[in-house]
Parts: sequence; C-alpha cells; structure tokens
Amino acid sequence: MNAGSDGRERLGAYLVRVSEQVVAAVANYVAISIPDLRAAVNGHAQRAAAGFLSSVAGVLSGIASVLMNTLICLFVLFFFFRDGRGMVRRIYVLLPLRIDQAKRLVARVKETLRAIVWGTLAIAILQGTLAGLAGFMGRGS
Repeated sequence: MNAGSDGRERLGAYLVRVSEQVVAAVANYVAISIPDLRAAVNGHAQRAAAGFLSSVAGVLSGIASVLMNTLICLFVLFFFFRDGRGMVRRIYVLLPLRIDQAKRLVARVKETLRAIVWGTLAIAILQGTLAGLAGFMGRGS
C-alpha cells in the first residue's frame, strides 16, 4: 500500500467520525431518528461529491479541448504560412475557370475574409466598450 492510499483511508475515516459526531449532535436537538439523519446526510454528501466531480471533469475536458484545438490551429497555420502561395497557385489550376476569372474569385474571397476579420474585431471592440460602460454605470447605483 502506498502513502497516497493510506492518506485517503485516514481522511475517509476522519470524515466518517466527524459526520457521526455531527449527526449525534443534531440528533440531540431535532426529533429525527439517527439512521434517517445519517441517510439524509450521506445522500447529500454523495450528491455534492458527484456534482463536484462532474464539474471537475467538465473543466478538464474543456482544457483538453482548448489545448487540442490550439495545437491543430498552430499546425494548420504553419502550413498556410509556409506553403500559402503555392496553395493559391494550385487553386487556380484546380478551378474550372479561366485564369482571370480564378484570380478575380480568389481576390473576392480574400476581400471577404478581410472584411469578416475586421468586422469581427470591430464588433468585439464595441461589445467590450459597451460591457465596460455597463459595468461602470452599474457600479454607480
């Protein structure tokens, strides 16, 4: 048996002793049977522990998801920065259009993406400013 499991066993035994003392103390003042009180306390403790573990699992899952998405994004960006111009040239060849039409199409896509990025940044700045003002105004009341 390792020291970690021994520590958990001692902690578990300690918590059982403390809960029994609490149940005994409450039983002096409340007209309820000790087995019923013990069952209620154990039920609430189990639900609280399950909720806590569920929350921890959700947080860890979210962290893992963010890390994985970040790695994938960095991987894709690396190749876009390294081979981006070659990819665009291959797009011209793959599109069933004349070269001038393909160039116009790629230029329009580039303009659209640029507008999306700048529009998203503008909306984010506006939302941040409004949220800051709302927080400032809400503090004054």
